[in-house]
Amino acid sequence: MPAAAGERVDRLCIDAIRTLTMDAVERARSGHPGMPMAMAPVAYLVYSRYLRHNPRDPGWPDRDRFVLSAGHGSMLLYSVLHLCGYDLPLAELERFANGDRSRQGIPSGSWAATRRPGSRRRRARSGRGSPTASAWR
Repeated sequence: MPAAAGERVDRLCIDAIRTLTMDAVERARSGHPGMPMAMAPVAYLVYSRYLRHNPRDPGWPDRDRFVLSAGHGSMLLYSVLHLCGYDLPLAELERFANGDRSRQGIPSGSWAATRRPGSRRRRARSGRGSPTASAWR
């Protein structure tokens, strides 16, 4: 029995997240694509069906927040934001992690210094994800 049109679109979106991740990590010659590739279905489901957010108004005060405490998997978030329509063009994703090579797969250099729409905090020191999230207003 052929997959329904909705299922095909879901699969296409999930595969697009995976492809963007693979391409960015490969281009940067840095990072770990495993987590973003494995979690692509979860991120797609959360952003497409549950999270209240608005790419045209990323600062909307009543939006839901998505906390990702996995620096090496940050490309997952950037891929999803790009596909959801946030102002994060493909050209920006192509510059992912092309700064400090000591921070493998974690956005660094001028890329990390630039604030991304839909992403309030780009990185924290290791082990700071939960404290950062709990203080987020």
